[in-house]
Amino acid sequence: MAKQIELFYVAHARAGDKGNDQTMSVIPYRTEDYGLLAEALTSEVMKTHFGSLVEGEITRFDVPNLFAFNFVMR
Repeated sequence: MAKQIELFYVAHARAGDKGNDQTMSVIPYRTEDYGLLAEALTSEVMKTHFGSLVEGEITRFDVPNLFAFNFVMR
């Protein structure tokens, strides 16, 4: 069984809205954790986490040159 830790120990996030869409960027504190987050933070995981707060789809955009992820929640 994989060890589970709370996300705020590994990364920070910024959020905003664009009309009816919510955006969230997740950036690891350490660049070496980018791969770990790439595996763990899928659109499906985010959809499960946010549940009924997000009625539409969640799309993840990888930003590897910044070691970040941008999620668009519709």
